Amino acid sequence: MRRLMISAMSSGSGKTIVTCGLLALLKKRGYHVRSVKCGPDYIDPMFHSRVLGVEGENADLFLMGEKRVREILCGNPDHTDERIGEEESFSEARVSSDFTNERIEERSYVLAEGAMGFYDGIGGTTDNSAWNIADRTDTPVLLVIRSKGQSLSLAAQVRGFLNFRKPSHISSVILTDCHPSLYAHLRPILEHETGLTVFGYLPSMAEAEIPSRHLGLVTADEISDLRNRFEKIAVQMEKTVDVEGLLRIFIRDASEEVLSGSGTPDIPVGDSVKKSDVSVGCAGNEGAMPEKVLGQEIVPIHDHTVSVCALPCRVAVARDEAFCFYYAESLRALREAGAEPVFFSPVHDKCLPDDVSGLYLGGGYPELYAGELSENREMLAKIREAVKAKMPLIAECGGFLYLQKYLEDESGTVHEMVGAFSGTGRPTGHLVRFGYLYMTALQDSLLFRKGEVIPAHEFHHWDTDDNGRDLEAVRARGGQPWQCAYVSDSMYAGFPHISLGGEVPLAERFVERMKEFLSSSDKAY
Repeated sequence: MRRLMISAMSSGSGKTIVTCGLLALLKKRGYHVRSVKCGPDYIDPMFHSRVLGVEGENADLFLMGEKRVREILCGNPDHTDERIGEEESFSEARVSSDFTNERIEERSYVLAEGAMGFYDGIGGTTDNSAWNIADRTDTPVLLVIRSKGQSLSLAAQVRGFLNFRKPSHISSVILTDCHPSLYAHLRPILEHETGLTVFGYLPSMAEAEIPSRHLGLVTADEISDLRNRFEKIAVQMEKTVDVEGLLRIFIRDASEEVLSGSGTPDIPVGDSVKKSDVSVGCAGNEGAMPEKVLGQEIVPIHDHTVSVCALPCRVAVARDEAFCFYYAESLRALREAGAEPVFFSPVHDKCLPDDVSGLYLGGGYPELYAGELSENREMLAKIREAVKAKMPLIAECGGFLYLQKYLEDESGTVHEMVGAFSGTGRPTGHLVRFGYLYMTALQDSLLFRKGEVIPAHEFHHWDTDDNGRDLEAVRARGGQPWQCAYVSDSMYAGFPHISLGGEVPLAERFVERMKEFLSSSDKAY
């Protein structure tokens, strides 16, 4: 599987614009393209999805483990695209008539978008950074640089990035928000001083301006002309970017050479920096569980061979403008475990889908739609009834807020919610408990077994006065632990986001409980 990572020196450099523009361009040319976002981002994969018409994926060493990240970026024979719309990422009819499987592979590309700056990882380290993922998967990197306000200083920064870790995997450069005359000035300077090929530029474009809110960019579904925007960016890239050159720097595996000019130059530096010996998340060599995390003994997984559900199970997944944060990997893990995700809208629908035996309330922006959610009394009652009946339930972050008794919106108005818990969700005006963490299970429950350590992530500006106390959490780099979340034999509900496709068989456990609920209930909801 040919692959390339798009990264940058910092956020705000135009990574998403370049990534989506290149995705649109490759799709237009008839290539089979998959997109991946490095890290725990939910919003950027939505933009990728709108361009390709398939689920945007995540690659996260901390949450998923190295083995799964390798499969996602380097190729997995069992991998299939998850279609999310009527449009397909490429013409299946054309592929079936014109290409053998081998030639389809030749036209298959994975484009990964890094998070934050290239070396920005957990707790001031490179762990789980874009560089860390590129290094573990031997993926070449196209560095996106916003060019305004600098000249030779840009070359100094790029040389610093090339030498900060060895190998850097940086193979080439593209400039954004760049005037043609400035590009003509900068390109020879950068190529002479760094040895990298500069493949072109994108000028300032109104289409590249995407509004933001407190959790980052607005979601893809809120921009009606998004696909048209990226098609215009793709047209511009054909004019000002050496696309054929870019295609040559995609590599299939570690044995292929990077073909971007002279490749990464060997610029002399002082003492070389060794790769970190710290295990990333719960993944050590080839995805194995480390013996300790932050000094804590890791309890072995009790049921690695948990059976896959033999009965057809349907899980109701909340998906609308208020709830839209899901990892494609989690939905895929549920399907592989034997559950069919059935999407519904807590904002618009009056009842749950028919014949479901599980409920998944993901994150999103319920605070922006608190009024609509509160007014939908029928849905509130159905969710309340399902929780009371002990239907297997996962509720993360926004879904957890929805289950509280009250939720305060941005204007300060308090709205009634499901009431499964006694708390009130309120804005804090800042990020709360932001970042990666480990949760230790204090008891057996729906998803976890006592003593297991589960990697998770928090990212929210709303908090509650009833966050639960059934799991013990600690930041990935240590510190004072705290208690969080509610768990039982039918529930996981809390602010921390988890991946159901990681090392621990969470999806299998969830579906197994769904099967038990289905067989013991008088009716499905």
